[in-house]
Amino acid sequence: MSGRFLDRRRVATLLAAIGAAASVAGCGRTLVFAERDGVNIAIRANASSAPPIEANIGLNRTIATIVPPAGEAGNRPDGDAVSMVAGFQIDNTLDPTAPLKADLLITTQFASGNAATAVATKPPVVAAIVNPAAGAKLAAQIDAQTDTIIDTISCDGKTLKPDLLKTLLAASGVSPGVSSTLASLQTVADFRAAISDAPSITQALYDAARKQGRAPCPK
Repeated sequence: MSGRFLDRRRVATLLAAIGAAASVAGCGRTLVFAERDGVNIAIRANASSAPPIEANIGLNRTIATIVPPAGEAGNRPDGDAVSMVAGFQIDNTLDPTAPLKADLLITTQFASGNAATAVATKPPVVAAIVNPAAGAKLAAQIDAQTDTIIDTISCDGKTLKPDLLKTLLAASGVSPGVSSTLASLQTVADFRAAISDAPSITQALYDAARKQGRAPCPK
């Protein structure tokens, strides 16, 4: 049997299982998420070949999702009734000199329904779900940028200096609505919370903060 035929059969088996699950769920707005993992290890020994022992490790991973439509338009599905954000990552500690001692870690994460809708406007959270490494990198970048911004508008790291904040907001070019909201804040904690889910605003404030410099604070 060819590898391609086996892959098709595995996918067909998984889809059949999902179809059965969907039928059990009924015709309601139920999302079905399924995954299948297969790890194969092959060891071949031949004294006449070099090297005399060969080992091959393979991973087959299949993920499928059924998302019910929200309605119909022209006898065709129209829109998704349930939202979903998903991703997976594979990490290993492979050492070419000791391939059989490798540790393999498969991380799968997803949010569906109300949870997916809630995080849709929060890029760091979505990035962490879709790609944990990228999500962690983005979160660290936003934290570092926020620290720079705070150094520009606060002397004690707890309270904001209104005049410096207004100067920064004017230089950043953020919208009047955002500027008004941020200008009304008094504590660093509230300011961090207000921009934590807005990387584009954080970037604009960070760019302006780098030009404005640290807050002139009494020694």
